Amino acid sequence: MSKNESYKIRPAGRHLLTIGRDLIQDQYAAVVELVKNSFDADSSYISIEFSSVKKNGLKITIEDNGHGMTRDDVVKKWLVPSTDNKRKRKKSPMGRIMQGNKGVGRYAAAILGSELLLETVTPSGEKTTSQINWRQFEQAEYLDEVEVKVDSTSSEESSGTRLIIFGSDHGEAKWNELTIRRLNSELKKLVPPIAADCNASNGEREFEIILSSKGLSHVGDFRGAVEPYPVLDLYNYRISGSVTSSGKGVLEYCNSYLADENTEVISFNLGQPTGCGDLRFDIRAYDREPESIDILIAKGLKAESGNIIGRREARKILDNYSGIGVYRNGFRIRPLGDNAFDWLELNKRRYLTPARALSGNQVIGYVFVESEGKSNLIEKSARDGLKENAAFASLKEVALDVLSELESRRFSHRVKSGASRSTKEIGQTFESIFSAEVLEEKVSEALRSANVSEDIIANTARIIKQDSKEKIEFATNVNQAMMIYQRYTSLGKIVETILHEAKRPLGQIRNQAPNLKYWISELDKEGNKKSLDKIVSLAEGMAKNGESISSWFVRLDPLFVVENSRKRHLNLTQELQSAFSLFEGSRQIGNVTFEVRGPKDLEVFWWPQDFYAVFTNLIENSLYWISKSKIKNGRILIEHLVKDDELIELRYSDNGPGINQNDVESEAIFELEFSTKPSGTGLGLTIAREAAFRNGHRLNAEESEKGALFSMTRIEDRQ
Repeated sequence: MSKNESYKIRPAGRHLLTIGRDLIQDQYAAVVELVKNSFDADSSYISIEFSSVKKNGLKITIEDNGHGMTRDDVVKKWLVPSTDNKRKRKKSPMGRIMQGNKGVGRYAAAILGSELLLETVTPSGEKTTSQINWRQFEQAEYLDEVEVKVDSTSSEESSGTRLIIFGSDHGEAKWNELTIRRLNSELKKLVPPIAADCNASNGEREFEIILSSKGLSHVGDFRGAVEPYPVLDLYNYRISGSVTSSGKGVLEYCNSYLADENTEVISFNLGQPTGCGDLRFDIRAYDREPESIDILIAKGLKAESGNIIGRREARKILDNYSGIGVYRNGFRIRPLGDNAFDWLELNKRRYLTPARALSGNQVIGYVFVESEGKSNLIEKSARDGLKENAAFASLKEVALDVLSELESRRFSHRVKSGASRSTKEIGQTFESIFSAEVLEEKVSEALRSANVSEDIIANTARIIKQDSKEKIEFATNVNQAMMIYQRYTSLGKIVETILHEAKRPLGQIRNQAPNLKYWISELDKEGNKKSLDKIVSLAEGMAKNGESISSWFVRLDPLFVVENSRKRHLNLTQELQSAFSLFEGSRQIGNVTFEVRGPKDLEVFWWPQDFYAVFTNLIENSLYWISKSKIKNGRILIEHLVKDDELIELRYSDNGPGINQNDVESEAIFELEFSTKPSGTGLGLTIAREAAFRNGHRLNAEESEKGALFSMTRIEDRQ
């Protein structure tokens, strides 16, 4: 027997507790939600007071002077879960952009205590009260079984809303000196400093947060306005500015170490829309070496209290304020910006490239985003961050691109000023370390001045030379090992490209194999020409994909390091074309043209692996930046100058976005870990210069009005 009946969905009684107590992340997030509700009500302040009462141990009073709620507002909106009232209104009567739009924030009060008393007064004098005991919802089978009493009267009180929350027997344990201090910190981070918030008008805040405690055991009585953590006007480096939704923007970079502290204007171009709306940035970076900390203190870095501090206290201030927070309409989106929530993975980047990348405790930053409708950056219902959608991935990409602009300039400055270690050619360094010529000369002079016989001097010189010879042999072995490691690094980068590009033909072979098997069976059954033609077509496609994969491995062959490999004569033009062919099929290559100008029969005497290490790194960089900059007609040009059938100079250029002049002048681009790619390792150009040096050439970056320009010249005094 069948039945066709209709039923209504009846939420369980504890449904409100699920969207309040269970959904909201923690007690701090609950308070933040109520703060935002007061802001939406056009209040000029919110007061949060913790006090002790005999009945349930703890009372939390949250009060504002907003426009309050009418009886209808309470019944038809405040008591209705997930109402879309704020989503539809978008702005408050005074024009504030609504913070809450999911219709659940008010139920966060269930986290804070077991009972809630609502008192709200409108400007017209209508006072509405309602009392909720959250235990009733736990006990009720269905939500509509719980009756909530609502009373309305006339009142001469000022407009506003008061929430009085009574805690359970264990309520006071949740709020002690430590947790209230944590709440104070959360509220301080909730709003950005006026100096960082471009939307703040006249240097004054239109909304104040007041926190107080009265009569709580283990917590002293206090009352005061919560001031946001001050943005530190003292910084070592700063980058700020805006990026529009189109991906273009203007940034300003400052370096406080420079006497004139000139501001560098940077034309920022992501090469594509941001995917997350308009963005504004203000990121300040700090060196943490003792000397840098001393400079900050000397310039006036002090504690919030105004007290003079030492290095230890200075580092603690940087630790407390550090992090890059994300703000929307004047409020931080928790937990983005918390020390323990490294949403940009700064510490991971720092671990991989410690000399270039900044760690989380070296930056104090603010990123301002647009509303959910404009940015598609959606806050999670639990108020624990943003949904991991495409817009959030784009936000991280743009933020890291902006930070990389600061990091590359900081790295260049540190190389130029000697604050960062220099990585000159390793082979040249080894030779200078173990060269005995200067030592032999000085020892001989000292012995002669002491009237030592020439025989003893000559014997001493032989001992020094022999020792130097042994050390040089050892250094040569180490240098050879370094050469092999560098070659494998270059090989690894190319293999990564091949693994990515080979997926398509391999996938086609895998997918067509069952089809081939099917049509063979059809041919066996029917013997018709249609089946035969289909089989031939599939077989030809699989063969073509197989040849494509095979060609990749043929191209890889010169990169493999063979033990006891030797230099050999290489046709320059052919090898350059071969190096470029390694990237054929890559999505980055697009419509980039590659041209070699010079004698077609010119040969160079190189290690093949080193040759590929130089030019695959240069080509890979060009393809990356041409692709990222969305240049329609990319071009790579290599010109070589010849004298007496020998290569005198080779010039490599592209029409990409080019290299920052300071990075060219300081030669920072050849330093280990230097990279302007957000996720770059900073190995490529270091390896390329090393490989060129081993083969008697020096790789240099040159100034260029457009695009990147490198020159490779012969080192005359090398054999």
